[in-house]
Amino acid sequence: MKMKIAPVIPSLLISMAFFAILSGCTAEVEEQEFRDPVVVEGVEAQISTRSLFVTYPGTLEPWKQVNVGSNAPGRIDRIYVQEGDRIQAGDPLVQMVDNQLRQARIAYQTTKREYERLLPLREEGAVTRQQIDMAQTEYENAQVNLGLLEENTILRSRMDGVVTEKWFEEGELYSASPTASGSPGIIQVMQLDTLKLMVRANESMLPYITEGQRVYLSADALPGREFESRVWRIFPTVNPDNRSFRVEILIDNREGLLKPGMFARAELETRSQEGLFIPREALMRGTSSNSRDVVFLVDESNRATRQVVTTGVFLDDVVAIEDGLEPGSFVVIKGRQRLESGMEVEKRKYEP
Repeated sequence: MKMKIAPVIPSLLISMAFFAILSGCTAEVEEQEFRDPVVVEGVEAQISTRSLFVTYPGTLEPWKQVNVGSNAPGRIDRIYVQEGDRIQAGDPLVQMVDNQLRQARIAYQTTKREYERLLPLREEGAVTRQQIDMAQTEYENAQVNLGLLEENTILRSRMDGVVTEKWFEEGELYSASPTASGSPGIIQVMQLDTLKLMVRANESMLPYITEGQRVYLSADALPGREFESRVWRIFPTVNPDNRSFRVEILIDNREGLLKPGMFARAELETRSQEGLFIPREALMRGTSSNSRDVVFLVDESNRATRQVVTTGVFLDDVVAIEDGLEPGSFVVIKGRQRLESGMEVEKRKYEP
């Protein structure tokens, strides 16, 4: 019995013909896609001058801070202020119990009268010079003691400011021992119309930071606001451990929007640099030591060109190009991922 062989040749020919037609259609589609211009957005590279800025974070502090308290322990009689009160230099803040003060006033008046009584007697020769000197010494000592007790019984403000803390209440016994803030005190006064920010700058910034230099200050708690500030003081030494130096920045806070303890950033303009700058987004960075930084350009015939470039300094959202790019070149920013050299493109101005 003979086996029949299936007629596979006609079927094979049909399959090959169908594949050829399909391949032809695909090639035609690909060719059509290649012919359709790719829409890209970009900018012309231009030589410009850019400012170099450095930013330092820190915590805002009051310009001045004083803990008000007596030098000696005693009971608190009255407290004249509360947290948030604005005060002026010389205003009474706290009254301590004044038993010792009353005694000091009596002693002062007694010694004063005795000294004044002896002065005319000395001219008459009724008393000796030694008696006069002793009376004068007692009078002066009583005067000094009275002044000290007055200063430590009626506690007055030594500066204009705002009461920010009150650690004791009326009737409590004040021990003159250190508080949580460090130095002893009954209340705390701060100057808040002016604040300060202490930052540490790298020693390489020494030639570029000067006293009086303008500083652009912002706080995370107040987005969109910029506050007037300037370099107030540059400390004269460099820390050998981290090669940094301290910079004290003064901030105008007459509006009262900033508060001590807020996180803030100080931005300083260090120097200016002229160069050929392009947006960072246009740059395709090399991923290894063997690859190079690349940009895509669009030539006069609207064809894409892959161009190797040498980069310089990076500033915020731009980068300086030191080699590989001419001023006026159209640099692709949006759509560069789809490009290959030689592709026809339709270029448009980049709109961030």
